[in-house]
Amino acid sequence: MDTQHLDINVINALTVSHSVQTDYSMKGSEPGMHEKIVAMAINGSGCRETARVLGISLNMVLRHLKKIKSS
Repeated sequence: MDTQHLDINVINALTVSHSVQTDYSMKGSEPGMHEKIVAMAINGSGCRETARVLGISLNMVLRHLKKIKSS
């Protein structure tokens, strides 16, 4: 293996910067969604209504609410 080629690969590996995810495939995983679900639950909204208003699945709402119960 060429040593010059190896050095370039090492330099590239060391200079890779981290990226921030800006687009989520599941809307329920977006930042702040957990807080919205909790707020709606506290205000008396049902699980189905919360899912419909926020545009996420019922299972996602239930998953977030189960996290609250277990903590």
